Amino acid sequence: MDQEKEPLLTINPRFNAGVLFLSKHLLTLIALIFFMTMCLNIENTEYGNIFIYFIIIIVCYLIYVVINIFKTKKQYRLVQYIFYDDKVMVLDKRKGHNDSVIYYNQMFDVVMTQNYIQKFFNQGDLVIKLSDAKFFSNNLVIFGIGNFDRTTQEIATIVYGNNERI
Repeated sequence: MDQEKEPLLTINPRFNAGVLFLSKHLLTLIALIFFMTMCLNIENTEYGNIFIYFIIIIVCYLIYVVINIFKTKKQYRLVQYIFYDDKVMVLDKRKGHNDSVIYYNQMFDVVMTQNYIQKFFNQGDLVIKLSDAKFFSNNLVIFGIGNFDRTTQEIATIVYGNNERI
């Protein structure tokens, strides 16, 4: 891989536990608590022990959420995206993943997305749609871009400035 050129932009995805929890786990936790409160109404009947099972389920779910947060945080630290004037290098140190190079002429479209939760935390995602059929998934997604407005402007300047097809 040609690393002689000066990188124009380096992105280290920014992990935010608040974004992860609010976007992926909050609704499930609310649903579990709702069902648990419904069980309070039948506590004095023959199904009263079901409340204990819901407490166990919620505790197990919270343990899962904490493990998921730590695992995701570790994965975010192991990936780095380096933008050069003609390509993006993906340095992926996760087990079972390889580093890759994507040239701008392989890109079909670049989409920057940000939901309401991410807007609150000034974070977003970048989806690079690839035109090359040899890729299993024709998308490269960069999750957790911090300083979203400034970073997307820099990415647009680098990528769109070098490829009129996009």
